[in-house]
Amino acid sequence: MTFAAPSFAGGKILVYSPWKDEIMRQFGEVFEKETGVKLESINISTGEIFARLKVEKARPQADIWHSVRAELLDKAKEEGVLASYKPANAKDVLPPYVYPKEPTFTGTTMYPLVIAYNVNTLKKMGLEPPKAYQDLLDAKWKDKVVMPHPAASGTGYAFLVTMVQLYRESGETGIQSKKGWDYLIKLNNNMSQYTRSGSAPAKLVATGEFPICITFYDRVFQLASEGYPIACTIPSPTFAEPSCSAIVAGA
Repeated sequence: MTFAAPSFAGGKILVYSPWKDEIMRQFGEVFEKETGVKLESINISTGEIFARLKVEKARPQADIWHSVRAELLDKAKEEGVLASYKPANAKDVLPPYVYPKEPTFTGTTMYPLVIAYNVNTLKKMGLEPPKAYQDLLDAKWKDKVVMPHPAASGTGYAFLVTMVQLYRESGETGIQSKKGWDYLIKLNNNMSQYTRSGSAPAKLVATGEFPICITFYDRVFQLASEGYPIACTIPSPTFAEPSCSAIVAGA
């Protein structure tokens, strides 16, 4: 484990995380076995967690924010909702996950953004899965794509940032990326639904409610391991950034 709270009042900690309940339950069992401390979790979208932490700033309820992008943690640090802390075993973290000059958060995992699809649904439709982000603009995918809303979900925001960075031209910043915003507007025309949760689109695809979605690889892997007919393609280039953990200020 690469995180630990500065104190364990009552022998337990509360973690905010976008991870699924079952994964956090298993995670908590390992954590309690290693530390003797019970781990409880509230599992909601990244955007909802950030909003909650700002509201609770004067009276923090959570101890740990687990699985969040470094970029968003920078904003959280500016809001004063994170405590400075480095775990004792940070030196053992693999180099791609390390933020050597950052005293607030530590990288823990890394997953790429992918295009996920329901294998059975596409077979019935007689369609090949999209292989590149540009493929999602094809008229045949109109009203067949689902993704998390960028304003509510870290996954959705990561996709938005990826597109404006991917298509920006020399001299442009991401926010100035005309081709990037043009792409997102065109994709919106094919979009059927935006979800508040980053994990919801993968579940909707896995259960056959939608044929394709934008999500992170770990959600596809988890659902496929549970027997759902879901697979994915990894566009090149795509986005992958270490997911991090941090301690809540005042915990």
